[in-house]
Amino acid sequence: MYIEKRANNCYRVVAKKNKKTYRLNFDHKPTQKEIYLELEKRAELANPENQTFLFYVNEYINIKSNILSPVTIYDYKQTIKIIPDILLNAKLKDIDQSLIQKAINFLTKTKGARTVHKTKALISSVLRLYRPDFAYIVFAPKIIKKATYLPTIDDVAKIIKYTRGKNYESALLLAAFGLRKSEICGLSYEDLYDNYIVIRHVKIKVGNNFVIKDTTKNYDKDPIVYIPKEILDRIKEVGLFNGYPDSINTYLYRTQKKLGIQKFSIHKLRHFYPSILHLYGVPDKYAMKQGRWKTNQVLKDIYQDTYDYEMEKILNTAHNVLVQEIL
Repeated sequence: MYIEKRANNCYRVVAKKNKKTYRLNFDHKPTQKEIYLELEKRAELANPENQTFLFYVNEYINIKSNILSPVTIYDYKQTIKIIPDILLNAKLKDIDQSLIQKAINFLTKTKGARTVHKTKALISSVLRLYRPDFAYIVFAPKIIKKATYLPTIDDVAKIIKYTRGKNYESALLLAAFGLRKSEICGLSYEDLYDNYIVIRHVKIKVGNNFVIKDTTKNYDKDPIVYIPKEILDRIKEVGLFNGYPDSINTYLYRTQKKLGIQKFSIHKLRHFYPSILHLYGVPDKYAMKQGRWKTNQVLKDIYQDTYDYEMEKILNTAHNVLVQEIL
């Protein structure tokens, strides 16, 4: 054991316990008992079995920092702030199914179903890594999918016509062909060719800042997206959009209000585009490649909406057969 007097009458104690060296700081000259108690406390905290869930959540984020996207890491750090203390401050070894359910129930009182499910997913990821043998089942509120408006070709045409010559025209033209906001804002003129573009960079929001990444959401390397030559010629004429991703939605909502068009976000054009492709018979495998969707299931479940006004026409042939057979 070594005791050193430092400035301002402070003392540093260097001591060993269980073959590990600890440096203890005191604002007065400590007694042997004080040193022993502090050493016991530090040794207990250093034992992995006595670390809290908060410690392991931070450890999980640290080891994933070079693997996950900056947005995901930021979301994880924000999620930590809303995990109830009864779970955050619990020792990892003491966490059981009942405690997790209590934390989820507490969170449900103040947060929406999607936020609760995101939090539950982070909790599960941490426990799978640090307590792989711990099996549990907890319940969270069901996510109810909100009915959202799917724009028509007429809606999109009116908005783009109104936007002619403005800074947002090229952004809306590219969005109508399925590009994400981040992809639109990451484009440069070197990415534009005669009848296609190459997505080499994306601009994403991390907290209050925007960063440029050289990988897209689905991690494909420089995917090619086919765009009609007429559209690309127009974009080269009016210029690429040079603003921030969030401002596109702000402009779009304001324009919809002026034109009397039902509100929808720019991302809804990611639903509009494959729905149009599907409506006019483009096979799924081509729509998947064009839109950079990883699986056919994602394409069908999330992005391939239907138009109510086309339902009768689409179903008419099959219904006529049924009527003839059963009447």
